[in-house]
Amino acid sequence: MNLIKQIIVSSGVLTVLLGGALVVSTPTYAAGITCTVLPQSICDGSDAGDLESSSTWLLVIYIVNILSGAVGLAAVAMIAYAAFLYTTAQSDEGQTKKAKEMIRNAAIGIVAYALMWAAIQWLVPGGVFN
Repeated sequence: MNLIKQIIVSSGVLTVLLGGALVVSTPTYAAGITCTVLPQSICDGSDAGDLESSSTWLLVIYIVNILSGAVGLAAVAMIAYAAFLYTTAQSDEGQTKKAKEMIRNAAIGIVAYALMWAAIQWLVPGGVFN
């Protein structure tokens, strides 16, 4: 019983200390950043007041767009390689089976990514891609 009381008291003290630190602290923004890798619009959004023009939101959209391109490129490459295997298999049943499995897995990957993208669009108010 004594241990439970100590845990509750220490959790309360920790909550008050951390909550106080969050209330007292003020956000700081880096003004005039010049982006070298990311688009400048992401760095310019560091002091935005609303969510849709904030740099974090723009970075998430940028990453999802890159992932969309990467998934599409990987699927096309996988299907092209599987088609090459299927075409050159001649009478090798193992190679034909491997090629069919690769095409099926690429199709499953595309459908899974499309469902994930649709779920993000549905979960985020207003959608991610407007």
